[in-house]
Amino acid sequence: MESDATKFARLVDKYRELGEANPERVQAALARHMLVGNLVLFGGLFGLPFVLAFIVAAMMYRASVIYLFLLFGIGVVWLAIAKSAFSKMPFPNGTPLHPELGGFLYGEVDAVAKSLGLPKIDAVAANPFSSIEAVDWRRYCFFGKTKRVVVVGVPCLCLLTRTELRALLTRELGKYAGGSRQMMRAVGNSVAWSSVLTHLEGKGGIPANILGTFIKSYLPELRAMLLADLRRQVFECDAQGAEATGRHEMVRALMKQATMGELWMDPAYQSVIEDAKRQRGRQGFSDIINFLETSEPPSIDRAEKVVRSALSAPDDPYDEMPSLKARLEKLGLDVAFMKDRIDEQALSVVRRDDTNALAELALGDKPRFVEAVDEAWSEAFAGLMAERADAHAAALEELDALIKQAETTPLNADEYANLVATVKATRGNLEALEYADKALRCHPDDKQLKFLHAVLHLEADEEDQEAKEVLERFAEGGDLEYGPLATQMLRTHAQKVGDDAGAQALHDQEHQSKQQALEIEEEFSQLAGFRFLAPVELTADQRDAIGRAAESIGKRLRRVHVFERHSNFNTAYHKTCLLLVVARPFVSEDLNAQFHKWAAHFYGAIPGDWMIYCAYDKLPLTEEKHYPIGSIVWKR
Repeated sequence: MESDATKFARLVDKYRELGEANPERVQAALARHMLVGNLVLFGGLFGLPFVLAFIVAAMMYRASVIYLFLLFGIGVVWLAIAKSAFSKMPFPNGTPLHPELGGFLYGEVDAVAKSLGLPKIDAVAANPFSSIEAVDWRRYCFFGKTKRVVVVGVPCLCLLTRTELRALLTRELGKYAGGSRQMMRAVGNSVAWSSVLTHLEGKGGIPANILGTFIKSYLPELRAMLLADLRRQVFECDAQGAEATGRHEMVRALMKQATMGELWMDPAYQSVIEDAKRQRGRQGFSDIINFLETSEPPSIDRAEKVVRSALSAPDDPYDEMPSLKARLEKLGLDVAFMKDRIDEQALSVVRRDDTNALAELALGDKPRFVEAVDEAWSEAFAGLMAERADAHAAALEELDALIKQAETTPLNADEYANLVATVKATRGNLEALEYADKALRCHPDDKQLKFLHAVLHLEADEEDQEAKEVLERFAEGGDLEYGPLATQMLRTHAQKVGDDAGAQALHDQEHQSKQQALEIEEEFSQLAGFRFLAPVELTADQRDAIGRAAESIGKRLRRVHVFERHSNFNTAYHKTCLLLVVARPFVSEDLNAQFHKWAAHFYGAIPGDWMIYCAYDKLPLTEEKHYPIGSIVWKR
């Protein structure tokens, strides 16, 4: 008798041959098979209650053990189907990112989706693994709105270049552009039917056995169709990614993804990954980023061994994911030739010169994740909710202590700000306003208290023009810390009062500011000998000192950026840099002297080992006629 494994292999071979000759026939067969399964599902879910009612009616006229047996058996089947059909499906293996906190990654994913003619992605998530995948997720096994989710591994953000990331995103989203949405639904139904079969195991009754027998004959055929077509889709999507970003970038992205797990899989990294799995969120991902950014790259000897092993791995025809060798050969590469030049391939997979700190851009200055975005997703944040409860209790204790202290002795500005924020969070705006008024009377020049005072008054009274003017001064004055927050607050206020034009103008202003910041960083990173690493987190004292120096320049100063630069030629060379973006003067001046004059204002605001650079706003940074940004104008 033919074994299950042999039968499955025969089915896969059958549909693979059919797909090579005519892929549409496999997809049509898959659709018909899905229809049969759905008819059984819905027939069982909505038809069995009528059968149960008929049996109960028959039993009322004539008591029979056979009717009782059928009633029990059919009831077991209906409960199994209903429980499986409406059981909640876990969110894909990842932590969902908030659209604003993970804005860079959402932007990259949406740009790729738009280039493929696809609608916007519903959610983007991150996990600690070296994978990138797009999956369909719905709240229940067979029911509920289907959401399209892209899950990106944090190691990929750290080790891939931006172009390589786009290549893999194009490859992954290409399966939707290739008309295989039906296939993704079939994958979901395969998982759901497996769940039904699990519920039926161990249940007695003829109906349960009949349904179990149907599923056991139905699932292998469904999985064989999926496996035969999924491998074809992998090759087609690889070709689509290569066409979008270039074959060289696609090959290097595939090789990096295939080797990064083993290349970096030392005990220290494994420990970081395990900790990230347990923490499931911000701190775990921060640890991965810090480890990969600060650790030394693997040696070339080790990289050569890993690459040779990856290129030599045999291809299992019954695995849905083809081997690296098979995928590269489908892209038209001579793998034997690549093995002869293994040193070049090894160098390509450990290259990290132009990553532009994708992880920092994608996950924020510090990776921060949304606390809850959907009822079905809240399970992923159970630990975070417990932390919030503990933090709330601690905040109440701290609040009581601060109130008692404020009644006896005056508080400093930071203590008052903490008190106002805590009262607002625990007791509401009205009581917080009383403390904000008192705090501003004690510290009338404190910037933080001014901002809090204006925000609370505007939230309490939407027509408070004085509070609105204070926030507008923060937004227009180029304040480094509170300017963006004030802009966001004003935009929210405009939306609330129905000022759509004002809200749109503020939104455009905020978007333009972010876009200019990204352009500054990207152009600055391309200067000879240096690359952009990551923004530098400033202390409160440094922010205040730089803010005071910025006020001394006035409206001439447009933006300030503080970040690290790293030499391409000397991996131990790191410098923290202060970049001043200033308005272009209307009269001809000695540019060098003018830049020195502006830089002098920041002399006491920064540590001695920082460097200061200047650039004009809205001008190409690398054009020599505009005094190239690469010239150091001040070094302490």
